Formats: sequence, C-alpha cells, structure tokens
Amino acid sequence: MKSASTIADSSEAFVFFDSDGRIQLWNNRFPLLLGLAESDVKRDDALAPLLLKAGMPADLLERLDIDPPGTTMRHDRSRPLLELPGHGWVRASLRLLPHGERALILARPAGAGAGAA
Repeated sequence: MKSASTIADSSEAFVFFDSDGRIQLWNNRFPLLLGLAESDVKRDDALAPLLLKAGMPADLLERLDIDPPGTTMRHDRSRPLLELPGHGWVRASLRLLPHGERALILARPAGAGAGAA
C-alpha cells in the first residue's frame, strides 16, 4: 500500500472504505474530482450516497471488478469510463486491501480535463 504522503500527493482520487461501505480515509483529490466540497466527505459516512450526489451510478461499486494487487490504471482503457455531470470523465478502479477494506480509485484519462469528452 502506498504511503500517506504519496496518496495525498497523487493525481488520482482515493477513498478507502470498510466492508460496510463506510468511508475511512481519502485524499484531497477525491472531493475535488467529484465536484464536492471537502466538508461533504466525512469519516464513517456511507460512501454510496456521496457517489450519488456526485452523479455516479448507484451501483458503481457492484459493477466494478476488484483489481489484483499491483495493477496500475492510469492508461488502462479497460477500466470503466464514467462521465461526472459538469466535471468531465474519470476511470474507476476498485482494490481489495489486506484487512477487508476496499479502495475506490478515480483518475482522469490522459488528455481529459474537466468538461472534456
């Protein structure tokens, strides 16, 4: 697993959540990429309603396959490409962590800024 400083400085958006879907940890890119206020993201809040608020599909987490450890995603075109209303396109990845937690990782495709199609 990446160190906390690497996660904080990443251009990808990370949110770590427990087996009940409750937010445990996130980086500053997560609310920014989703067009949410930093105050919208709180530890132990349910992740699903937050994703809905950002315009993501209600079943996003169920639709994503869990990536094997060590998988990279930045330029992997097999990842789902999702449009966030008013905030551009992102690719989504789901990772299983050692103690049953999961990580949702979101990244802009190469060359796709906010509002880009």
